[in-house]
Amino acid sequence: MKQGKIKLVVILTALILVGGLLPIARRVLATQNSNEQADIPAPPPPQQFQPDNPKPQSGIPGGREFFYKMVLSILVVIAFSIGAIYLSKKLLPKLANHQGKQIRVIETSYIAPRKGLHLIQIGSRRLLVASTNDTVTMLADVTESVSSFAAELAARS
Repeated sequence: MKQGKIKLVVILTALILVGGLLPIARRVLATQNSNEQADIPAPPPPQQFQPDNPKPQSGIPGGREFFYKMVLSILVVIAFSIGAIYLSKKLLPKLANHQGKQIRVIETSYIAPRKGLHLIQIGSRRLLVASTNDTVTMLADVTESVSSFAAELAARS
């Protein structure tokens, strides 16, 4: 499942990069087409870097700067996404099982896709419950079993 998330992040990042580069490619193609179609002489080649001219002119205004800004913004979005996922995994279980509730899910074990066994505590009682896509069924009241098992463990040690 973790590989699926990594693949999704890589695909989305690639799509964002390609989407950001498309306007630059369109501008370049439009400039080339307009130069070929018009009877205007071609513009002079980009100026070379000289101390008098600190910023050389390129055919794409802000192309490299735009690319770096886009990559930086993608990295910021990925960092925020990872932080949000981390915080949600750490905080949501604590919020769901905060003190004061009378019903708690003590343990869950999945035995097949979308089929699980749940040990639930309601007050001092413990119930074993099975769940599927469509139904939830109480299997047994295991309150006495748990207490007798704990007493047996204590007697052995």
